[in-house]
Amino acid sequence: MANQIKPVAMTLLEDFWIIQHIPTDLLEILPEISSNPPNFSPGECYTLECKSAMNVNQEQFLWPEEEKLVHHLIKLQEFAFAWTEDEKGKFLSDYFNPVVISTVKHIPWSLKNIPIPPGIFFCIVEIIKGKLAAGIYKPSNFSYQSCWFCILKKDRKLLQLMHDLQSLNLVAIKDAGLPPMVEQYAKSFGGRGCYGVVTNFIQPYLHQFFYNSHSLNGYGKPLKRPFNRYQSCLEVISIGRDIRQINW
Repeated sequence: MANQIKPVAMTLLEDFWIIQHIPTDLLEILPEISSNPPNFSPGECYTLECKSAMNVNQEQFLWPEEEKLVHHLIKLQEFAFAWTEDEKGKFLSDYFNPVVISTVKHIPWSLKNIPIPPGIFFCIVEIIKGKLAAGIYKPSNFSYQSCWFCILKKDRKLLQLMHDLQSLNLVAIKDAGLPPMVEQYAKSFGGRGCYGVVTNFIQPYLHQFFYNSHSLNGYGKPLKRPFNRYQSCLEVISIGRDIRQINW
């Protein structure tokens, strides 16, 4: 954001348009919400563990019946929530075609990543393993390699991987999308009761990329270092007065 790397202003060809399809009206199959919600009972996905992790009424703002209604609503839509990396999904291709990234002519880049602090190295390895198991990351030998880094999430405990795609942004052709008119949007809520919804598990990987755009999002992953093996194989042998032979 600070570097102000902006995409290239050019005509976007029709082949790169993102077209939304609506084969069925999902509003017609939404379940009805009862004004007298039942007591909570574990579902197939929304279990007691998930209910505790949601911590819906932490500030005790909701009344007991309102809290029951929130849990009832979540249970009705329990398959729409992702609780682990393996449960993360994406938009169905029936509604959104895979995204094709349009770029100008350029030379592929291969950027060296910043060093990983040793204290969080194995935490990052486990995060990458989870994304590989979920199909979000895939091994490749493409010509592009961008940098990445990690930050702390809002809970100040878990780590979040961030990909630095400034190089891609520099050669990508921008579309005409603009931010919404916030003031006009906010005024439409005047005199109305507003409820906020916060996702328990962030789901940023919604759109599929077309196969020829996969290479533009490449990055280098860290290699697992065998610290324990080296420490356990240290051998010190005395070969003379005040002389030692150290074998690894």
